Amino acid sequence: MVERKSIISALLLSFVLIVSGMISPSLSNGSITTDTVVDFGDVVTGSSKTITLKITNLTDHLVTLRMTLSYDVSCTFSLTGPSLIYMQGYETVNVGVTYEALTIGSCEGSLYLYYSGSPAGTETVALLGNGVEEIEPPTTTIIIDGCDTGVSDQEYDGNGGFISERIAECANELINHGAYVSCVAEITNQLKKKGTISGEEKSAILTCAAQASLP
Repeated sequence: MVERKSIISALLLSFVLIVSGMISPSLSNGSITTDTVVDFGDVVTGSSKTITLKITNLTDHLVTLRMTLSYDVSCTFSLTGPSLIYMQGYETVNVGVTYEALTIGSCEGSLYLYYSGSPAGTETVALLGNGVEEIEPPTTTIIIDGCDTGVSDQEYDGNGGFISERIAECANELINHGAYVSCVAEITNQLKKKGTISGEEKSAILTCAAQASLP
């Protein structure tokens, strides 16, 4: 009888321990997860670009995260926020990382993530960027029958039509050169009155129109 009670007591104790383990908070292996590489792509020298890095605490307990940076002398990487963050269990935080291109060419750096937990550890994020030279968009000038006026082609009436297109219409609509030049003169007079072109630019357009073999 005593032996039977001992067996029952042992079984009850085992059951209690199993249930307790099921409902108690689990202590998972402490660690964090994030992207291993942040690529900023091409950035014009003298300017910067910021990318948000998401870091997640994979544990169910508080993790202290400390961050440091290292990088080439040809650029600068920096954090937009604090370098020390306290992360609650399973929390995801956003960390802004900024790349400033100081010179033309590729640049590499590292973001080190030191975290406390169970266990503590370190993660390294590779930072990549490329400084490029700013390229000015080509300026389109008004060309009449191969003659470059040197005047920037602009919208004529605000409806999407350009000065060069309006001048081309003069050649298409008229049958002699004199009438064509008069048509171009009328257009340039209107543009000068509106302040779209200057007097010198008007003269340059009329000079090319007069020399053209149009219509």
